[in-house]
Amino acid sequence: MAKNTQPDKQSNKLLNFTCVVICAVMIIAFALFIGNQSASYNSLRTRYDYIARQYADARGEFYALSYQIAHFDSDAYVERLARERLGWARPNEIIFRQRTH
Repeated sequence: MAKNTQPDKQSNKLLNFTCVVICAVMIIAFALFIGNQSASYNSLRTRYDYIARQYADARGEFYALSYQIAHFDSDAYVERLARERLGWARPNEIIFRQRTH
């Protein structure tokens, strides 16, 4: 008698079912991994956007303050403040004041 070289149908079905289950488990594990990575990415992206806005605000404030420092450090500004607030004048300068009613 010749030997039967083909596996029986029952073991073939079991092998196919095992392959399908393994593939399904791998797909589910991969989907969970991708979902977790996506949530992590979204969280980091939100934090990055917040920090980028803070940086832009701080940079704008830095430039505004740098402009003010340069302006306040000028001789013209200091002279104007001395004239307006302190009433100072240059030597031999005549100051005319307006009367207020």
